[in-house]
Amino acid sequence: MGTRAAIAVAMMTAFQTTSAMAGYMDGNKLLDQCGNRSSGNYMSCIGYLMGLSDAIDMTQDAGGARKQICIPVGVTTGQLLDIVVDHLKKNPADRHREAAFQVWAAYRSAFPCRQ
Repeated sequence: MGTRAAIAVAMMTAFQTTSAMAGYMDGNKLLDQCGNRSSGNYMSCIGYLMGLSDAIDMTQDAGGARKQICIPVGVTTGQLLDIVVDHLKKNPADRHREAAFQVWAAYRSAFPCRQ
């Protein structure tokens, strides 16, 4: 198995096992952190979104399957934040789910690949 494939498997495994860990980040916690730009948690939110955006991009490139999220060049972190917060506010019934899933769903809705 190549290095990129091994990293992809590790990332996917981490996303799948997150719900089993105590204190995992869910959509409610993510909205608390990201919903108020003047809060002390705002920078944690930005870091979470940037890290997860990189992980999503990396796993899609390494996975070999058809890409599902295609974020255009030039999209800002502020735009990504707005998209995630909007998704969380519009889908309150799903906010108990993992934050990583919520971000993925928001990005997939906003930036589907046209293939």
